[in-house]
Amino acid sequence: MKVFMTGGTGLLGQALCRALLARGDQVWVYSRRPAQVAALCGAGVQAVASLEGPVAQLALGCEVWINLAGESIAGGRWTPARQALLRASRIGVTRQLQALAASASAASQGQITGPRVILSGSAIGIYGDTGAQALAENQTPPAAPGFAAALCREWEAAAQALGEALPQARLVLLRTGLVMARQGGLWPQLKRPALLGLAARLGDGQQYQSWIHIDDWVRAALALMDARCNASGPVNLVAPQPLTQADFTRRMAWALGRPQWLCVPGAALRLALGELADLVLDGQRVQPARLLGEGATWPGLDGQPFLYPDWDSALRDLVR
Repeated sequence: MKVFMTGGTGLLGQALCRALLARGDQVWVYSRRPAQVAALCGAGVQAVASLEGPVAQLALGCEVWINLAGESIAGGRWTPARQALLRASRIGVTRQLQALAASASAASQGQITGPRVILSGSAIGIYGDTGAQALAENQTPPAAPGFAAALCREWEAAAQALGEALPQARLVLLRTGLVMARQGGLWPQLKRPALLGLAARLGDGQQYQSWIHIDDWVRAALALMDARCNASGPVNLVAPQPLTQADFTRRMAWALGRPQWLCVPGAALRLALGELADLVLDGQRVQPARLLGEGATWPGLDGQPFLYPDWDSALRDLVR
């Protein structure tokens, strides 16, 4: 299978690239740093430095598009300049893909083949701060306040426009929770202070954290791109057992053999981080309803949507 990907040099993209290579697929990755692609994604991955010109024919010859482009949302305070960068890296790239598809369609008078499936990144931040309310894909996200929710709404709207430009493709929106992986991302940032005895409850600790082990994320993505799968629309990529932040942190500290005593007031976090504090003080209790339901029959999951369905089983892998 031929796969065209944006965001391939990120944590999720790297893991997915390696899984695709391992099963013999051909992978092209668009990156602003093409010289780093092979080292980060695997020696068999081919780098693409532009979304213009001959790239259109290359991309439209691929059966699957995976759009994961986006700067880290936790990479710094959400100043106006940072917000513009986060939008451009997600929405801007998605619109570039739409323009690429539209121009190719016009040149071929609408007779383009193009991909049969598009997996486009999103996040559970689209639900906003919803307290203890359980959320599934069949619930329309409210027009939640705050930058993170607005960013996700714009991102998904751009992906919908991309899907309209490629009407033959099945569009899947990957609403991803907190990804846990030994090799990078959030877990090492949580583990380091915890090993020093500094695992902290943030605010009142009652905000829900919906997470997923990276192996389960990759398995779900591979299943969703399979030609035998007919899923489309939003899919919540989270484990079935979200926890409050206090419980999440307490169990993590216990697994690492450290105490958990520190509490950081929400007001102090907002003073230090500004609106970025929403990432840790807002909560979403998200359910992977589609993975637990129809997903159990998707090819490749073998009736087992999750290898790590609960935080304790994930911790046993993460701390080893």
